Amino acid sequence: MMRIKRLKKDENEENEGRKMVFKPIENRKISSRIMEQIKENILRGKLRVGDKLPSERELSTQLGVSRSSVREALRSLDILGVVVSVQGEGTYIQGDFQDSLCMLMTFMYFMNGCKLKEALQLREILEIESIVHSASRWTEQDIQELEKYCDLLEGEGSEEEKSEYDKNFHDKIAEMSGNSLMIIILSSASYIIQHIIKSAREKILFHECIDQVSMQHRRILEAIRLGDTEEIKRRMQEHMQFVSEALRDVEEEEI
Repeated sequence: MMRIKRLKKDENEENEGRKMVFKPIENRKISSRIMEQIKENILRGKLRVGDKLPSERELSTQLGVSRSSVREALRSLDILGVVVSVQGEGTYIQGDFQDSLCMLMTFMYFMNGCKLKEALQLREILEIESIVHSASRWTEQDIQELEKYCDLLEGEGSEEEKSEYDKNFHDKIAEMSGNSLMIIILSSASYIIQHIIKSAREKILFHECIDQVSMQHRRILEAIRLGDTEEIKRRMQEHMQFVSEALRDVEEEEI
């Protein structure tokens, strides 16, 4: 009898050690549910860029929630670039995510300890492929704009101005892809690279190479003008490799 009691005691202790632990389930914030409904309406095509949302009061009534919850949801969507509030007019679907994505990717970059070379690799892969696969869509106006940035880079100007012309040249190449998602991602990568170049103590290294960079831009432009995709790819790779080597010793500082 004593042995049975001991066995039961041991079994109870073992079960106690394996006892599953459940935590109280918290309800999702009401504002998150409101955001979810707006997202669903966008995904189903019920809401499109430029559409005006009902007023806070109308949304509050339709959803059966407080106006403060509606206001919180709209404020979050505003930060994300989904909506824009116009004083005295109302809230509209905006769909301008570029700045939001740039900010998010920048935070991810620095918080995850990424390296400059990773941002450069991303830009190289996407930029080369985007320009090569968009050859049929280039216009003379596109080429003239690239030439304008080449002229500006080769002309007079401060280091900051030349750095901006260089960025504009690459942003234009991304734009020529005609792929909106590609443009946003490349712009974000470019933003990260620009920030590092500007904030690092060794940034002068980049500017001492500006003449070489200018010449490489001109070669890329000529290949684009000729429509020679293989030459474009070769010149782009040459340029990206040069920039990577020029910046390999740049120290990345905290944002």
